[in-house]
Amino acid sequence: METITTPTTVSLYRGDCLDVLPQLPKASVDLILADLPYGTTACAWDCPIPLDRLWAAYARVMKPTTMIVLTAMQPFAALLIMSKIGWFRYEWIWEKPQGTNPLNAKMMPLRAHEHILVFGSERGLYQPQMEVGFRPVRGFVSERKVKVAQSLFDDDEATELITAGNTSGEVYGLPTSMHRENAEGTRYPTTVLRVAPDRKTWHPTQKPEALMRYLVRTYTKPGDLVLDNAMGSGTTGVAAVIENRAFVGIEQDRKYFRRAAERIQSSAHLFSEDLEFDVHE
Repeated sequence: METITTPTTVSLYRGDCLDVLPQLPKASVDLILADLPYGTTACAWDCPIPLDRLWAAYARVMKPTTMIVLTAMQPFAALLIMSKIGWFRYEWIWEKPQGTNPLNAKMMPLRAHEHILVFGSERGLYQPQMEVGFRPVRGFVSERKVKVAQSLFDDDEATELITAGNTSGEVYGLPTSMHRENAEGTRYPTTVLRVAPDRKTWHPTQKPEALMRYLVRTYTKPGDLVLDNAMGSGTTGVAAVIENRAFVGIEQDRKYFRRAAERIQSSAHLFSEDLEFDVHE
């Protein structure tokens, strides 16, 4: 097994994740963010991981607030959810600007999205990335809304509802004019993330760097540890380093492992002068 480490921030392992994960300290990981192999191609790297063993390995390294965020496509997405239905919380949809699978265009719709499945406990960390609204909020709390709210709820509930802003489009039938707006003129994210793929790719299933950075910011704080046990070409590691998070990456394929190491090292040197890599092969 190859190991590439920095003493405080980055550890990259080449090997089977089920062999490497037991070596990590218990309750040491703040976010698991991975694009697991689906087992739908003949590629050597597309070998499915036994999910029962993987969930057990995840549980060992998780903290009470750790979230597991896994990208997937159907039918693998359904298999993932049902393999740990008690941990499943919700999903995001990554919407692509263009559809794929054109050879099947006459038999099925072009595929323009992927699933991002979120698992964990109700105590899991969630930091919504607020977006700029369509226009500044003008008089969000009207006299009519105050009266309606107070007629439906007790004083404390009405105050909380009125001051929190509109977070769901229409709350208990209250009249609304804007979508997910608050007094700061920002809005909460929806479940659909529109992100274009990276122009340059190093792996057939590579996810956009911007998407990974968004998810890292949503589920971790600066200095937290992000784990990707199916690292591929290292996009999650690049995102973690740029966002000032620690990172543990595991990849079995030698070619992609070295490619990931190069990419993460390059990003580390650009965004932090303190990062030094020790390479062991």
